[in-house]
Order: sequence, then C-alpha cells, then structure tokens
Amino acid sequence: MNSAKAISRQLSPDEWEILRDIRLRSLQANPEAFGGKYEVESLFTEQEWRIWFIKMDVIVGFIDGRSAGMMTIEVLDGDHGATCWLGGCWVDPEFRGKKVFSQMFQYLDLFAYAKGWQRQGLGVWAHNDLAIKAYEALGFRVAGEKMPSTMQPGKFYIHMIRDTHSITLLDGGLSTALEQLGNTLNTTLWSGELLKSHPENIRAAHKLFADAGAEILITSSYQISYPGCLARGWSKEDVDSALALSTELARFPGVQVAASVGPYGAYLADGSEYRGNYGLSIEELKDFHRPRLQALIASNPDLLAVETIPELTEARAIIEELAELNNSLPFYISFSCKDGEHLSSGEKFADAVALVNSAANAIAVGINCTAPGFITPLLTSSRSSLPFVLYPNSGREWDADAKLWRGPVGTVFESSDIERWKSLGATIIGGCCGVSPVDIADLGALLKG
Repeated sequence: MNSAKAISRQLSPDEWEILRDIRLRSLQANPEAFGGKYEVESLFTEQEWRIWFIKMDVIVGFIDGRSAGMMTIEVLDGDHGATCWLGGCWVDPEFRGKKVFSQMFQYLDLFAYAKGWQRQGLGVWAHNDLAIKAYEALGFRVAGEKMPSTMQPGKFYIHMIRDTHSITLLDGGLSTALEQLGNTLNTTLWSGELLKSHPENIRAAHKLFADAGAEILITSSYQISYPGCLARGWSKEDVDSALALSTELARFPGVQVAASVGPYGAYLADGSEYRGNYGLSIEELKDFHRPRLQALIASNPDLLAVETIPELTEARAIIEELAELNNSLPFYISFSCKDGEHLSSGEKFADAVALVNSAANAIAVGINCTAPGFITPLLTSSRSSLPFVLYPNSGREWDADAKLWRGPVGTVFESSDIERWKSLGATIIGGCCGVSPVDIADLGALLKG
C-alpha cells in the first residue's frame, strides 16, 4: 500500500489560496502554456481569485496534503459537441509519475453526469507531443484540424475531445468474498471485525474485486461505529485506526476508494437497516454519525458511500452533518428498499431521491442491498437530475439471528435488466451481499458488451 496515493477534490471559494498557489506555480513553470501571465495573476486580489469559482469548477490533486496538480472545468457548449471545456491542466514536475493527472480525471468522471461534463474538450499546442499522448492515454482524441493561435502568432493548437465512460463498475459483497476466502463473519461487527484481527484478509478480498475489473471499491467500514466497537472491547484508538486502515486497504492502482458509511441499523446488528423507523431524532442520528464521518473524511478516500439507508430521517441527518462538517468529498446515498416503490421504512423512494438531489456534493442517489427485481420499478417511480448508483443483492434474505443470508443462489444480473437500468439513468452499477467477484467480472462483461 502506498500512503502517497494521489487524492483529488473540488476546491471551494474559501480555498482560493490553494488555487492561487498552484496556478502561479504552473505559470512560473510553463509561462506560455495556460493563456495567462505570472506577472499579472500574481497581483490578483482575493476577490479576483474568488471570481474563478463563479466562472468554473476547480479540481486539485494532492499528494500527502500538498497540491500537486490542477484543472478547471467550465460548462459550455463547446466545439465538437463538448459539454464542458477544460483548462489549466497541469501537474507539478515534482509529482509527475505519481498518477496525479489520471486521478484528477477519475475524480472528474465521478461528477460527469451530475455536472454535465459528459463530453470534455480542451486545447493543446500542436507541437506538444508529450501532452497529446498523455491526453490520448486518458481517452481523448484529436478533433478537427490544427489552428493558428491568435495569442501567440506562429504557433498552432488542436482541440481534443473525450467522452466520459458511461458506466462505472462497482464491486460486490465484501463479506461474500471474505467468506469465499474462508472467513467466518458472525459477530456484531461483521466483516469489520477483521480490521483488527486479520486486515490482510480484507486486502485479499478487495483484490479479488479489483482483479475482476471493479473501478470503485467500497471499504470495510460499513459496520464500524464507535459505540459498536467499544461494546466489543475496542478502545477509541482502535476504532480510529480501523477506520483509517479501512481506506488504505482498498487502495489499488486505477481504482477509486469509496469509504462506506453504514446506517445506524448496522450498529444495532439486528437487521434494522432493512426496517428503519428507529424512533431517533435527526440530532440523535447526527451525534451517532459525526465521529465516524470525521474519521473517514480524514482518511482521504475518493468519495463517501453512504449506503443501505432505510429511512428519510437518517438520510437527512447525514446530509446535514456533512454540510456542518464542511465536507468537500463527493458522496452518494443509496437506500435499502422493501418493494418497487418504498424504502425499508415504508417511505417513498421518490422522496428519498428528491432529498439527495438537493444535497451539495452528492454525485448520485441509488439503491443497494435490495432484490434485483425491485430495481426497475423503483427507478421508474422517481425523477432525478443526479445519476443512479445501483448495487442489488443476490435476491436472498438476511437472517438477523443467525447472521447469514438464506435462499437459493442464482444469476444476479440479466442483460435486459442492465440495459433498462442504464436507460433510466444508472451510471454506477455493482452488487451487494451475495454478489461475488466472479459475478462482478460477469457484470463487467455485460456492461462492455
């Protein structure tokens, strides 16, 4: 594992000093490359830097907390059908070769459908073969003929276009892979127990999904909570370490890490995540989720996977808490549902979709640990400007007393279902409990087919 993995995130206007620092470094290093001059921009006031955030989005890549690369994204109807235009793409020479560039584009892709960035365009000097090859490796293609520069006479530039990969492959049931590796998961902490006793087994299970083609791995923090672990005899320091480790164990080249935020019901370990209606207030639920959210955000995942949420009150509590923590990480919320119209709590899925659509930094809303047959009617019952994230279970039922899944094992994914889910707005698809690495490899083949 490499603690120096590149991490990207979108800057907020209050982080204008980070933008100023890396933009000025880029102009010093490449004074003719970015349509600006160091002598001019180094004199910009705070207000002038803040104006950048009105005109465009700013993504910065970090290595060990140090700004290492940047890009800007402006939503517009550009040439060659581009829905957004990229600018200022640069990586500090000190950090080149550490995948900062590719990681920034992976981060961009998480937001692509929510932000309208599906087709990205950019300009590059026609003589810059290294940059052209780097963009081609990310899926860009040359569009049109080279054109003369009006800013720098005698030079020519070209446009390049890239279409965001339409479907991202999520992993499957971590506990399923762990059980296939011979682990017994029968405590109240479920797979999270192994973070303390056998973390190498969690790493091995993640690798099975990475090898199967998963592009996002969900961490083993689902069942980890401070009160739940303390009840098992862990110390607070043990929980801190486990949450940080859960993110590190899921880091693999070319794969995004989604830190799992399980529901309050997972702490109860009695199947409540499939019922909801805890009877707790929003403030009580915020108090429960706060310390774990703080720890997971500090572990620097690529995004947060708020999953198996059974009720609207808990979703509201987490959205409010993330805002109060000034969280800038992208996140999605996926819900457990009991039929083709309702959450496990009995509330309407359509209302849950509307709630998440109103949340800052939400990149998707969806459904997980729900029978595959319910997915299509749930999607058709709702309207969303955000894309859907879908990872159904294998269709079996959870026995909370025995702590195991019961029911026949069969084919999880049908090609007709996948096509229908895609047509209804799904852009991230994987599996939950009972879905194995082999199933994810088969799903990947269906998605590519």
